[in-house]
Amino acid sequence: MKLAMFSVTLLLIFAVNAQGFAVVPSTLSSSSLRKTKAAFVSSVRGGDTGTVDGLVLSSSSSSSSTTSEATIIDTSGIPSWESLESELEHFRSNVVEKEKPPLLTLYRDTNGWCPFCERVWVAIRAKGIPYQETTVSLQNKPEWYKQMVPSGLVPAVLFHGDDSNITSRNLVWESDAILYALDEMFPDTPRLMKKNKQDVDEEFDAAMDMQNRLQSAGFKFAYAGRNETSTEEEKQKVRNDFESALDELDTAFGEQRQKLKNPNSNDGCFRLGSEFSGIDAMMIPTLERWRYQLPLTENLDILENRIHLTKYFEHLDSFSPYSDRVAGDKYSWTATASQFLRYFGGGEDKPEVAAKIKRCDAAAKELEKEFINVNYQMNYVEDEDKDEEDDRLMEILIKAAADAKTSSNEKELSNESIIKNINKTKNDQISDERLFALEAVTKLISNHEAVVSDCVRDEPISQKHIPRGTDKDTADLLLRHVASVLLQTASLSLKPIIDNVADVVVQDSSNRRTQGAVALKTVATRLSVPRDMGAPAAALLREVLSIVAEDLLADEEVQTTVSTPTTVEKVLE
Repeated sequence: MKLAMFSVTLLLIFAVNAQGFAVVPSTLSSSSLRKTKAAFVSSVRGGDTGTVDGLVLSSSSSSSSTTSEATIIDTSGIPSWESLESELEHFRSNVVEKEKPPLLTLYRDTNGWCPFCERVWVAIRAKGIPYQETTVSLQNKPEWYKQMVPSGLVPAVLFHGDDSNITSRNLVWESDAILYALDEMFPDTPRLMKKNKQDVDEEFDAAMDMQNRLQSAGFKFAYAGRNETSTEEEKQKVRNDFESALDELDTAFGEQRQKLKNPNSNDGCFRLGSEFSGIDAMMIPTLERWRYQLPLTENLDILENRIHLTKYFEHLDSFSPYSDRVAGDKYSWTATASQFLRYFGGGEDKPEVAAKIKRCDAAAKELEKEFINVNYQMNYVEDEDKDEEDDRLMEILIKAAADAKTSSNEKELSNESIIKNINKTKNDQISDERLFALEAVTKLISNHEAVVSDCVRDEPISQKHIPRGTDKDTADLLLRHVASVLLQTASLSLKPIIDNVADVVVQDSSNRRTQGAVALKTVATRLSVPRDMGAPAAALLREVLSIVAEDLLADEEVQTTVSTPTTVEKVLE
């Protein structure tokens, strides 16, 4: 079983011989690469030392590696959160490229669900503006925010540049005003809106009118089911109006694609052509929700028979300012659909709503099966289609090692030299993979207390239908192991992962294995995108959690002895 995103990252793991030096063969076949991947996943699971065509995958901690000053994994036990935090800080300060100072602060909702916040969020990222975030609870807005923003609404943006002088700061609120302000304050970035709101721009204005009609029709349709006084005919008319608005948008995308490309091209485009615009920023939030939730709640697939709208989403899914951090993923929107129905749809007391909740929960449960070996479009390709890419990436890494050895006066090549040269020669794809792992481990380490507490909480605050574990100590140990796996992936560490993690952590106790697996699965299912992290980072974290949970139960028939056996059975089925 492979970690999906490790289809590239596994190639970055160099073997370590008894002296702690890399052993790099002059040539490596594609079949050997596949063996290398399998051996590394074995190490994620705590497997034994393996040798693959000259590459020694060691699980001993006696290596004299100089990769870092701190030890990530000690075979005497799982590292503490303090050790992990120290190693993460060391890695970020010595390896990760220094981030540019933020030029603005975005104030947005905590969950990442506010469509108006999402408009501004994706616009800032599309412009490439360095920014920082402060999240605001919509249910319990702090007094300082209400005093700062007269409307009390999110989003708001504080433009401050890299100047600490308070007089140079400019606060703007309301998404429409912020989009125009972004263009004005950063004229050297891609323009998203008209130069002036009052200007006449026929194409932009027509697209905006269409967007407003679609939003209006969509909101009427989404809330029509709650109006108990509406007749079936009235409800059907609202549905027809919404579908007509979707058809109009699909046609507009088709016309735009014809302007840009050969009519037979499969390429998508943005709303106004080849460049992302403010219209896209305004459209994305609701289209994204409709895409994932309406098939479950209203039996309406907005992409069915709309090929141009489908191509638009495919285009968006490859647009990293959106897809890497702002976009919600299919699982998160499916899991939260039932949550919204419980809170806002009338709850399970209404038979029709109860049926929808059951359907959403079942769909989310089905998607959990994809946590392992997710076919993540940006970084996962089946082995039989990857031979050429595997060889190309391995050649890059072999060259990096060779260059390090050539430039070194040492007779033996140190891991530090190899990694230094890998960092010089890594391509964008490798860099992205490491950044996703870094994002995931940073969030896990910085929020570990809350994560551990949530996965074993007796009385959950939200999503109470998701079972929790009962053994906090085991959950804490296993989550530290998961964090160490992610940190190794981010840092390209050559230090091995602890042997037989299930045996070490749970001491051959079936009940601890079960409770540990329940806790990890709870974290995976509670993880929400974009609230907690971006979709690529979440896909990786869910997969590592699921692999460890699965292997806790792999070699024995678990006999559940906890007080709520049916609940645990639901999680492990």
